[in-house]
Amino acid sequence: MAVTFSDGFESGNTSAWSTVVGSPTVQSTVVQEYADALLCTAGEGVSHTIAGGNRTVALRFWFRFDANPTVARAIVGGYTTSSNVNLQLKTTGVISLFDGTTEVDTGPTLLKDTWYRADILLDTTANPWVASWFVDGLDQGSSNIAHAAADITAFSVGNTGTGVTNLYIDNVSMSLLSSDYRITNTGLDVRCTSSGTFGSAASVATTLPVGWVAGDIFVIILSFSAAASLVGTVTSTGWAAVPSTTNPKDSGSSCGTAMYRVAQGGDTDPTFSWPSGSTSGAWGIWSILGASGSSPFVVNTENSGAASLNHVCLGVTPGVTNSLLLCVACSDNPGVGITQVYTKPVSMIEDLDPNAGLNRATLDGSSLVLASGSATGNKTATVATSTAFVSFTMTLRPPGSVPHDSGADVGLNIPTSGEISFGAAAN
Repeated sequence: MAVTFSDGFESGNTSAWSTVVGSPTVQSTVVQEYADALLCTAGEGVSHTIAGGNRTVALRFWFRFDANPTVARAIVGGYTTSSNVNLQLKTTGVISLFDGTTEVDTGPTLLKDTWYRADILLDTTANPWVASWFVDGLDQGSSNIAHAAADITAFSVGNTGTGVTNLYIDNVSMSLLSSDYRITNTGLDVRCTSSGTFGSAASVATTLPVGWVAGDIFVIILSFSAAASLVGTVTSTGWAAVPSTTNPKDSGSSCGTAMYRVAQGGDTDPTFSWPSGSTSGAWGIWSILGASGSSPFVVNTENSGAASLNHVCLGVTPGVTNSLLLCVACSDNPGVGITQVYTKPVSMIEDLDPNAGLNRATLDGSSLVLASGSATGNKTATVATSTAFVSFTMTLRPPGSVPHDSGADVGLNIPTSGEISFGAAAN
C-alpha cells in the first residue's frame, strides 16, 4: 500500500495542504533534509483533509523546536476525529500522547534545536480506539482510548497552540491502512535493537533484540578496549564478518568488529569469543526487516583514526534507492574515571548507544533510509572525550534490488518491536 500523502515542502509553499492556519513560512535555514522545511510560529500550522474519512491512518513527520513551551501543552501534530488524538510538547520538554486535553501516554524528554521523527498510528474502527506512537523509531507503546468508532477526517502538523516560539516541520507522510496491514515502506528498516557492555573477559553473552522475526538480518558491533593484536578474530557459530570489513578493525589501541547473520526460527542469544586475551567493551545488535536474505549488503567500508573528538564514518555510494545506511563509531577507553559520551551524526536516527560506564570502550550506532543511491558523504559522530576510534559504514539492500528477491509491500516505514496490526491488544 502506497503512501497517500507526503510533503517535504520542497515546492517552496504550502499548496499541498487543505488548510493553512496563520502564516507558516517555508524556509531554507533550518531543515531536516534537502532544501526546505516549514517554520510555524505561535498559532500556525497546516492540515490535510482525508477524503471520505478513514479509520486506520499512519502519520509520520519530523519536527524541531527552539525552546520548551511556555504553556502547559503545545500540539505538534495529530488527527482530527470525534476526539482529537495528537502529540503535545510540555513545558519540561516531555512529548506525550493526548486524547484531546487528556494525557494518555508519556514519552521521552526532548532537546531543543534537535530534529526528531514522530510516528502516530491510529485505529478508530471500534471502541476502544488503538493509538501507537514512536519517537525516532523507538516504540513508545500502544494505548486503548475509549471512544465509539468514528472516521478520521484530517491530520495536522504545526504549532497550533501558542507555547512554542518556533516549531519546524519537515518530511510529512501519511498512509491509509487496512486493519491487518503490516506497516512498511521500502520494506527495509530497523525493527528492533539490543545492546550491552562487558567487563574484562575473552567472550561475551549477548541478547538478541526483543521482537525479531525469522528472515531479519542481525548486525552486531563489538567495541573493544584493546588493540586488535590483543583480541584476535572474533567468532560465533553461524555469524560472519560483514563484507569488506576487517575482523577486528584496529585503531592501534582499540578495535571493533562488525558481523551479521540471517535470523532463523529458533535462534538463541549468541555468545562471541576472541582468542588472544581478556578485554572490556560494549556491543549492540540491529535486527533489520526487509533486507535481501541472499545478498543483504550493497556497499560497506571502514575507518580508523587517532585520538579525536570527531569519529568519522566514511561516505559510500550505494547506487540503489531506499537502501538502509548504518553508521557505527567505536570509541577507545576514554581514560580512568571517565565515561565516554557520544552524539549521533546529524540527520540520522540513533539506535545503539550503550552506557559503557567508566574506563571502557563504547560505540554509537545510527541508521537512515536513503531516498537516493547517490553519495552519502561522511557521517560524523562526536564524543565528549578525545579518543582513538574505528568506524563502520554499511548499506543494506532494499527488496527488489537483486534478482529473485521477493520484495515487500509498500506503505509507511516504521521500525517496531514486532509487526504492528491495527486492532491488536494494547496496553
